[in-house]
Amino acid sequence: MTVFINLFTDVLSGLIPFLVKVLKPLAIFIAVLLIMILTTGILGSWAGFVFSAPYVKNFGPQIDFMSWVGVISLFIILTVPLVWIIQLLFRVLWKSRWPSWISGSLIWGWSLAWVFFIYSAVSTARDYSYTFSLALKSDYPEIKDKMTITMPDKISDQQLFFHLGDWSCAREKDKWIINNTEIQLEKSHDDQIHLQKIIYTMGSNESRAKEYAESVSHFLALDEDHFMLSKYINIPISHRFRNQKLVYKFYIPEKVTVDLDKTSYQKLKEKSHHVFESQEVNNKLFYRTSM
Repeated sequence: MTVFINLFTDVLSGLIPFLVKVLKPLAIFIAVLLIMILTTGILGSWAGFVFSAPYVKNFGPQIDFMSWVGVISLFIILTVPLVWIIQLLFRVLWKSRWPSWISGSLIWGWSLAWVFFIYSAVSTARDYSYTFSLALKSDYPEIKDKMTITMPDKISDQQLFFHLGDWSCAREKDKWIINNTEIQLEKSHDDQIHLQKIIYTMGSNESRAKEYAESVSHFLALDEDHFMLSKYINIPISHRFRNQKLVYKFYIPEKVTVDLDKTSYQKLKEKSHHVFESQEVNNKLFYRTSM
């Protein structure tokens, strides 16, 4: 038994130095790779900050200075932990310590960034405390049996710079172009077609929210029984993003056929409430339903 224990001890004592020699270079390689990835992430995040900051700040407080403070604080909060991980890798693998003033500056900078970011977030929350809606209704008694809804925008979502899920926006001269519209189809209570355009927005109070709603512009045209809508709304460049949204609510009599192109079909809320048939017209796909 003693012989086997001694043999096992000898093998283990020889194996450990061998594993250290083999695994240490591998650990160093992985650490260098991680450092490169983290450094690329930091540089990429700051590059993204430079391009996206003019858009991101418009979600913030009404005051420009506080908006910029909030945006810069957010990026500091996200990037400082990456710097700490790089510092830790240097300390573990190469016994290298950064000067104490650098570590202290990172801690103080990160803490202050949280303070400024929270203050900016609280200030912004006030601007989302009041919801306002502005409704405009139009009647179309001349349309009887069939109507078509299309959204023939020249601009595509790929041209829009800033995306948050389905929401996207771009800047064009003195206005913001925002993709935040919706189509609703409901049964009319009479024998006429009605269209109610509802603009939703938010603000710190009713007056400010109403100001935001009244500044929203959009495109709508009618060619006989063909409604041409835009899936984008426009707001002045001086205004903040306050969840501005436009809803096209159509009230349609029974037995009226409705054709929607692909874009308007995608914008339709609650598709399950209607039965659709797909068809091609002039090499374009349409979705047909009846009320």
